[in-house]
Amino acid sequence: MLTGSHTGRVYVGGPDTARLQVMDALAERDVVRHGTDVWLYDSRENAATHLTLPAENGTAGPHEGGTGAAGTASPDQLADRIVREVGPTTTLAVGKDVEVAGRPAYQLVLTPKTADTLVGSVEIAVDGATGLPLRLAVLARDHAKPAFEAAFTALDLGAPDAARFAFTPPPGAKVTEKAVPQHDGAAGTGTPGGGPQARPQASGPEPTIVGSGWDAVAVLPAGTVDPAAVPMLQQASQPVAGGRVVSSRLVTAMLADDGRVLVGAVPLERLQAAAGK
Repeated sequence: MLTGSHTGRVYVGGPDTARLQVMDALAERDVVRHGTDVWLYDSRENAATHLTLPAENGTAGPHEGGTGAAGTASPDQLADRIVREVGPTTTLAVGKDVEVAGRPAYQLVLTPKTADTLVGSVEIAVDGATGLPLRLAVLARDHAKPAFEAAFTALDLGAPDAARFAFTPPPGAKVTEKAVPQHDGAAGTGTPGGGPQARPQASGPEPTIVGSGWDAVAVLPAGTVDPAAVPMLQQASQPVAGGRVVSSRLVTAMLADDGRVLVGAVPLERLQAAAGK
């Protein structure tokens, strides 16, 4: 899913009702959520996974990760939200008007202020009538074409048929039931063990973040990644001072000689500098 081009269909019936279909060659993959039920299905393998979410995770209000009663943010709300998120690290401007999925849209263009990042700009096309984001494009520095792009090609704002969200595994499908862990504790606000809104405890070592904003570097402790278990890492990487590096237009990853892994949307020199700290 992280490489190449993919086509999908998205159906939204409410804050806790949605379906994503990823269309592959002669096959499809589905993720269906209906209330606390979540299904993942791969037609090529004819295999399905069923999860039951905790009841408290069933919905999200307009200020808790949802998008409000109408399901979208207005243009001014969207712009205000982006300004708050990007803070002093980014320049926000309104770009040229465009058409996405046959609908008139305007563009919000986010440009990093630092030169120590591979990201040149981020473009968000916003529907002029509804405020719904229609397209997201990330452009690498000194490149005119997006390195990553997600966009609607067609849009129907009518309510989907309820049958879209009533998933039943096909005959002969291998079905796996998986439990979603419950987190005990008094009501909290995003801390481990803090009740319904708690975030789960990390299962492994957490990365150290060097810097902030667009030029931030995540440093994973030695032992987090076993190079021997990922042969492609050795095959695709190149030797550099201090370790080995794998890079793309937007991301650079470095396996340091001491076993640490450094990752960021930054040039190699930034990773090498972070490795020395």
